[in-house]
Amino acid sequence: MTVSNIYLEPHRVRIQQDTVQYYASTGKPAALVDSKTHVLPDAPVAVACRGLVHFSDYIESALKPARSFDEAVALAETAYVVADFERADGKGFETTIAGVDANGTARAVVLWAPGDGSVTRTDLTPGSYLRPDLGDVAHLVKPDLDDERLFRVALVQQKVAHDNRLLMTVGGSCTVVEITRDGVKEKVLGDYPGRSGIEAQLARREVAA
Repeated sequence: MTVSNIYLEPHRVRIQQDTVQYYASTGKPAALVDSKTHVLPDAPVAVACRGLVHFSDYIESALKPARSFDEAVALAETAYVVADFERADGKGFETTIAGVDANGTARAVVLWAPGDGSVTRTDLTPGSYLRPDLGDVAHLVKPDLDDERLFRVALVQQKVAHDNRLLMTVGGSCTVVEITRDGVKEKVLGDYPGRSGIEAQLARREVAA
């Protein structure tokens, strides 16, 4: 599954992700995208999914009509009931809905379907939530880190994924979506090492096709 870091403070929430889509069966890169974080058009809400892309597309489409954070969560829960996540190849599917509610409070809710027909909801409390996890040092990562330190955490995650041979490719660009009562901001913190190699690999595949 992809990188998805949630940094939740009382009045701000940030989602950090990489931009490589990869094959679930091999972990090899399949495509580079501009962003994996989907910002809703009519609400101060962003959505981050981890799992098969066609499920991500389905969830993002289902949440498009939302006009508020609470409405987005309700639509996501309904979508999870309707979707057949049991066909997720046993890998599970996760959605984080992050935004600001009507009171100006930053919130984040995680829905998780492990692929056995069940769905769990977790309302996050202020803090940092890293996927993939950094184990014993995760508690050192505070939710109010500046952009430079957020990027450093992302680079450590890439190394951990590589060193532990996780079935995933972490790379491309490091993006951050920030949501406050003032609106939504998106930016790129930098490129992961190896981006040019992924681009070359994908270009060769296109030529071969």
